[in-house]
Amino acid sequence: MLDNRTSKTRRRLPLTTTLPLTIAAGVFVLMIAVTQFGLVVLQQRNAEALEDKAIVFVDALAGFVAGRIAEGPEAVEDVLEHALAYRSALQEEAIAVRWYSAEETPPALRQTAGSDDPRLRRALDAATATPPSGLGFTLDDDDARGLLTRIYRTGGDVFAISALFDARPVIEDNQTAATGATLIDLASALLAALGAFILTRRALRPLIGFAGRLASEDEAMQRAETAGSREVQQLEEALSIRRESEKARSRILERLAQGERDAVLARLAASLAHEVRNPLAGILNGLSTLRRFGDDPVVRGQTLDIVEKGLRSIERVADLTLSTYRRRSGLAILGADDILDLRLLIAPEARRKKLTIDWQVPPEIAVRVDADAVRQILLNLLLNACHASPEGGRVGVEVALEPGEVRFSVSDTGPGLPEDIRAFLTEGGQAPQSRGLGVWMISALVDDIGGRLNVGSHRGEGTTVTVILALGADAGAEGTALMPGAAAPDRREIP
Repeated sequence: MLDNRTSKTRRRLPLTTTLPLTIAAGVFVLMIAVTQFGLVVLQQRNAEALEDKAIVFVDALAGFVAGRIAEGPEAVEDVLEHALAYRSALQEEAIAVRWYSAEETPPALRQTAGSDDPRLRRALDAATATPPSGLGFTLDDDDARGLLTRIYRTGGDVFAISALFDARPVIEDNQTAATGATLIDLASALLAALGAFILTRRALRPLIGFAGRLASEDEAMQRAETAGSREVQQLEEALSIRRESEKARSRILERLAQGERDAVLARLAASLAHEVRNPLAGILNGLSTLRRFGDDPVVRGQTLDIVEKGLRSIERVADLTLSTYRRRSGLAILGADDILDLRLLIAPEARRKKLTIDWQVPPEIAVRVDADAVRQILLNLLLNACHASPEGGRVGVEVALEPGEVRFSVSDTGPGLPEDIRAFLTEGGQAPQSRGLGVWMISALVDDIGGRLNVGSHRGEGTTVTVILALGADAGAEGTALMPGAAAPDRREIP
């Protein structure tokens, strides 16, 4: 799924292309919409012009019909025939008249004269209904006919006239105008969209160059200057300031990291000196004894045992140091002995400050992790916990196995972590300026092995730092759970 998302992201067009395309598409759609709206307005005006002409014709005809209704249907028929005989520009095709008495309830139908066209009949039926409906002008594009129905009064009678007109010239004009306007509009809309795309790309050209320099790792290209608007020049200045501040910050962090590494190495050297000094003293005493009483086989054997034991102790310190600070790739089983061996490196500091080290490590626990990195993280945390704790204080080490993860916790009874260091360890971001804890080394190692940090610290109450590592799906097969019969550790909550 992640690969699919990545491929989709790579196939997306850059913003400097999508933005001009979007603007060009917007211009194209807008011009098409404006033209279509204009065509609708033109067609409505043509229909209104035809309606106005039809009303003039029917009003003039109504004057003749009103004078002949009293003479009967034949007289009305004669008027209608004369009107159809001299067809006007409206190309009238059929006319029908119906009159009735408005004084009777319901109105009494008198007579219908003229065409028997069903359309006219329906129009007259609607016009003489109670209340009358269907009055006005309608234009049928499919039938190419226009139909007008109006009501007039004369004396006590009311008559309705319905006339059918040939509307093909108006409809054909509308269609011709629509076709021509659509073709012209498509051409002009395409040209306008192309122009908008070119102009937008040209306007974005300084930003395109700025984005390229921002993403480039070539310092010469980053320092290149291009002409652009005042806004782009301000961005260029901000980019230059950002580059300089990043360089200065990197130099500061390098110096701080180097100082922190020096401090860690100094403490490690002090620990090694303490651990090596005791067996060296025993070896020197043994050599002195050999010089004085070397001829005695018993004394010689006992003394050589002491010398060998001292050399073995020095060898163990050297192996422990190498395994902790010489990283090896790959996973390995980390057991309780591997963790408890760290007592040898922190023992001088603990003795100097009379600290109590509480090791809550189940004796039969074994987890498959990056053992070298975990040991180095724990050693850094332990050295700093000893450094932060007051004389006669307490340092705790706890290893706890949870479902799907293992937790390594180191606690102290010191004054608590500064807020900037706590935020850096848990949230990342800008490295703190304060000293006293190898935060860079610890954070880098935890990130390197895919773990996360949980820090609980309160002023005057001490600090607990927990390293949380996820265990793989096959962890059970590698013996990563507490073994049967193992003592459960003393669990404590992390603030």
